Amino acid sequence: MKMRKYYFFLIITVALLVVVELLTPPPTDWSMTLHHRDKIPYGTYVLRDLIQDLFPGKQIQTSYETLYELDQSNALPPNILVLSRSFGPDSLDMDVLFTAVTNGRQAFIASNYFYGYFADTLNLETDTEPLFGNIDSLVTDGMMIDRSVFTSYDSTRTTVLKRNAADSPILLQVDWGNGKLYLHSEPRLFTNYEMLHEQRYAEVASALSFLPVQDVLWTEYYQVGRLESGSPLRFLLSEPPLRWGLYAGLWGLLLFILFETKRKQRAIPLHRPPANTTLEFVSTVANLYYRTRNHKKLADKKVAHFLRFIRNQYRLLPDLTNPEFRERLAHKSDREQREVDALLDHIIHIQRANQIKEEELLKLNKQINDFYQGKKQLS
Repeated sequence: MKMRKYYFFLIITVALLVVVELLTPPPTDWSMTLHHRDKIPYGTYVLRDLIQDLFPGKQIQTSYETLYELDQSNALPPNILVLSRSFGPDSLDMDVLFTAVTNGRQAFIASNYFYGYFADTLNLETDTEPLFGNIDSLVTDGMMIDRSVFTSYDSTRTTVLKRNAADSPILLQVDWGNGKLYLHSEPRLFTNYEMLHEQRYAEVASALSFLPVQDVLWTEYYQVGRLESGSPLRFLLSEPPLRWGLYAGLWGLLLFILFETKRKQRAIPLHRPPANTTLEFVSTVANLYYRTRNHKKLADKKVAHFLRFIRNQYRLLPDLTNPEFRERLAHKSDREQREVDALLDHIIHIQRANQIKEEELLKLNKQINDFYQGKKQLS
């Protein structure tokens, strides 16, 4: 009874904790993911929802693959979009990017920091400008935010398309072959928090309007990596109500297993090993032969068992009339030769007889038992 009260109290406590957790609003996540499914301030859910208006009637595709992998699968459309906090593709990705742009494709890349071969090729460098207040800057309720700007670029092939209030370039156009590279130094402009402001949305629309109205591939590999998974569990964990429902179900299953297995578990029965009834069986058979007065058959059984004992114990092949066998048996068994000869002669006599008397059977039994026990026979 006490255990049931304890279990009931435990279940009620867990249920209350789950309800409180479900009703408590989650804290705001200010991490910059730039992921198109994230509705947090620095996700890009709003951009993914509204980008179709900027490219009406065109296909907007999101991917978690590198540019090289997309090129291998012939999946590069006319427009390429990349949003990441830092951008430094390896040589394979860079070759694919520059080849695609040379052949007439357009690429729009927004990143705070460009590095590696890509930055070296275009002579790119960025730096941050600490800004306060709401002076043409990305701010979060008046907090100081560093805004990235370009401090170096190849002026022979680069055009500055937009500057901030401090006259620092933030959007560049790089002519490359038959296409163009558009480089933006502040990917936060494209996040949910910024695009909720009408002015910021207009800036995003203005920046992306340099791309032709054609199909767009938005690869998120350079920000989130290979995040996409085919497992349904990922979707369950991504939605708070479904996630807590899953947790509650798992807790309930665990409690059910704990309580049910303890309540229905029974003691394991004790199984004793089978008793060795060989001696009882032998005694029964012997008594049967003795009661039927079949002394000859009982004696033959006794002799067969004795000869088997000699083979197993002394490793001798019984040859009762062979003097050498008799000597070796006496030597190995540490018996006097005359005792061994008397026993073997009696066995030969019994084997040759058709019937024997009870006295002969008793004598044989005594001789064999004395041999087993090492007793000296009386003359």
